[in-house]
Amino acid sequence: MTSVGIMGIFLAISGFAQTTLKEAFKNDFLIGAALNEAQFSGGNAAEAALVKAPVRHHQPGKCFKMGIRPSRTGPLQFGRRIVTSSSAKKRNVHRRHNLVWHSQTPKWLFQDGDGKPVDRDALLLRMSNHIFTVVGRYKGKIGGWDVVNEAF
Repeated sequence: MTSVGIMGIFLAISGFAQTTLKEAFKNDFLIGAALNEAQFSGGNAAEAALVKAPVRHHQPGKCFKMGIRPSRTGPLQFGRRIVTSSSAKKRNVHRRHNLVWHSQTPKWLFQDGDGKPVDRDALLLRMSNHIFTVVGRYKGKIGGWDVVNEAF
């Protein structure tokens, strides 16, 4: 299924549509939005209310990207990110997460212990470790994965 994105929210709240895009296209594809933690956890009630009705698919912004491991040797910091899965499940929302994105990739991914660039094999191994760790932890709980976003 395809995600149309935030346009569904805009149309639904601006009066351009008699029904939400989620309802209009419920048999065709998912209408979705990328959300920040305050929106999907309810921390920002006004924004959470805006996305609740028109969205059947959401992709939380930073939840499982490489930045959840602040250092090369440190643990992944999952923290409250499981809220993404539990809150979506309560609302019957399809969850989709991104694992690797250039804009949220920590410097340690590209550097060795001396701060020098690592080779291709080291980069692939580090990304692979991250991907398999996160997907393994949430196997069966997430509706889909965008493994590498905007690779080109």
